[in-house]
Amino acid sequence: MNRAPQLGTFLSACLVVSSASAEGWRGGLDLTVETRWFQQDADLRTEDGSIDVAVQADLKYTRERWRGIARAVARADALNTLDTENTQFTVQEAYVGYAGRFQLDIGYQIMDWTANDVFQPGDVINSRNLDSNIDSVEKIGEPMVSVAIRIANGGVSGHYMPFRVPPLYPARDSRLTPVPGVELGDPLWLGSDGRLDQDRRDGQWAVRFTQSFRGLDVGVHALRHSDRHQPLIVADPDTGTPRPLLYSVTQVGGSFVYVRGALVVRGELAYRFFAVPSLDEPGLAPHDDNIQGAMGAEYGWAHQAGHETILVIEAQSLLGASREERARLMTFQRDAVIAVRHNWNDQQRQQMILSAIFDLEREGEFLGSITYQRRVGESWSLDASARFVYAPPKGDPPLGLETQHANNEIQLNVTRHF
Repeated sequence: MNRAPQLGTFLSACLVVSSASAEGWRGGLDLTVETRWFQQDADLRTEDGSIDVAVQADLKYTRERWRGIARAVARADALNTLDTENTQFTVQEAYVGYAGRFQLDIGYQIMDWTANDVFQPGDVINSRNLDSNIDSVEKIGEPMVSVAIRIANGGVSGHYMPFRVPPLYPARDSRLTPVPGVELGDPLWLGSDGRLDQDRRDGQWAVRFTQSFRGLDVGVHALRHSDRHQPLIVADPDTGTPRPLLYSVTQVGGSFVYVRGALVVRGELAYRFFAVPSLDEPGLAPHDDNIQGAMGAEYGWAHQAGHETILVIEAQSLLGASREERARLMTFQRDAVIAVRHNWNDQQRQQMILSAIFDLEREGEFLGSITYQRRVGESWSLDASARFVYAPPKGDPPLGLETQHANNEIQLNVTRHF
């Protein structure tokens, strides 16, 4: 999968963005040195550490009811700048729009349909950068045309997505890759007619209705798209190269958020009906239709010094599939998370998050993490984190979180804001 971006064009655009000052225009530029180091293992096919340089450019335009937003990120391996496989370029947002009672947006967009912090069954519109943290995966912009109309204390929106956007998979030497030492081929898509193709053009759609009632926010949705969240890795029938197989799926679901004082209760549910391979596609097993549900709650305390502490508890389950199928489809197929977030609410914007994810079905699987963020002066920020993964494989091949066993890591990101 070719990952080499047009870095020269992107960096030239960054210079324009950083100097944007005309009426209605605002631009920003972030330069980040990202370091990641894993606990050393004996696998010579993967690297235990990396140092990347990331450039993120933001450009916004507003004039009366019109707006334009562009945001993109480019990453390059600072230790081997000639290694294009370890180079990324992702468009997160790039669209123009009109906002009033009637709203229209055209271009690359990021949708936020979730109610929960960690487990998010309904937030599936956007593809993901799987070469990121497994408990908070980055979104990739989805090209679409969106139309929304306000209705009472909410509204209804419709979205048409003409192109399939594949996930961005880790490089073959990454500790996060599903197939160490092997570069994945381009995706195979199973369309709604049950046939395989490699064409990224496909008419996908989504609709959503939202409404608020005295502390209760609800949303329901329906969509048909190519699922990027439960892929299968299969061998190409001609070359034997491992390739992601992504199924067309119809999903209906909903979410709610209820706020009462310092207590917030949340929930999401998604029913998924996968396309069935046609008889002309021998050897392809059908995906099990399934239901993914998640519930959670949070409670916050304010301290005299102005600090704030928030406790978050969530649980998630995948229903309608066998125990082995659940583990094969999802990393967190039946899990619970306990997290504590502490905000200093000071000029440095200090924040610390402690979290622990426990598997409720597969014994002895655990993911723990700690993250600390703060500003340093007006132009710098610091983001440090550590993760511990314990999930010894119970069989061959490893399933779910087992594929990440002992991928214990520390990260340190230093950003200069322009």
